[in-house]
Amino acid sequence: MNIKPIDFKENESCSSLITLNHGNPNIFPSIYMIHPVGGSCRIYFNMAKYFGNMPVYGFEFPGLQNHELNSIKYNTVQEYAQNYLTDLLKVNLHGPYYLFRSSFGGIIAYKMTCELMKRKKYVKLVTMVDTPSNLDMPIIPTTLLECLHHIYSLNHDLTELNVIGNDEEKLKYIAQKIMPSAHQKNHIETSTLKYLKGYFNMVKFDMKAIKEYQLPISSKPFPIMYFKAKIRRECDSKYPEKAWRDLQEINKEDFEYIELDSNHMSVNFSPTCKIIANTIVRKIFYKAYF
Repeated sequence: MNIKPIDFKENESCSSLITLNHGNPNIFPSIYMIHPVGGSCRIYFNMAKYFGNMPVYGFEFPGLQNHELNSIKYNTVQEYAQNYLTDLLKVNLHGPYYLFRSSFGGIIAYKMTCELMKRKKYVKLVTMVDTPSNLDMPIIPTTLLECLHHIYSLNHDLTELNVIGNDEEKLKYIAQKIMPSAHQKNHIETSTLKYLKGYFNMVKFDMKAIKEYQLPISSKPFPIMYFKAKIRRECDSKYPEKAWRDLQEINKEDFEYIELDSNHMSVNFSPTCKIIANTIVRKIFYKAYF
């Protein structure tokens, strides 16, 4: 069942939805991507373009759009899922649903899918990229320094951070080192630092939410396609797929497992993200016509 394009002027109440790839919703089904820790779907921009004519929408924490991150409160996985499910049903009441998520987003989408199944909605495919369970979160960052190392040490040398004194200087360092728009600036805008502070507070909240969430058994089983990054850090679980595989064995449902030559962050970027998108597209249309 096709749905009309999401017009955010008409659907201002759907504050969590953003468009990642316009595609052609009159012909092709839509993909819904749920943000990882920190609330942003920016990490999916590269991947979304590889879906071609398939529309891709992202669920993003609303505070990212109105710059009110510093007023955010802690959200459980259940609260995230309920809020995003409400917005999903406003634009696509009947389905079918194709849900995609990386890391923390996978846990939110799993809960959303369980709720959709209770309501007898049609979920055709659930895709996870290196999504952990609460059993895979032995350490939760409690300081800004720990949080920055957890996120960026995969792709950047952050040794200098260890000798930088206060949090504001740490954020300035990250802005200059990581954010392309800040590379050529000697002065980092106050709004940028405010945004970063709120963003990293949210990362800590989200990682706490993972730790506290116990995976439920769905009332009705559904297939899961799982992509795992081969390159693992010391703080990464060696086998993040295990909890999901075990869950699918209990559910007696398919668990398709694919390993990719990348790490927890780079798996979402080129060239690996093209492999993920192409695999999902083939899966969707193979199931549709065979």
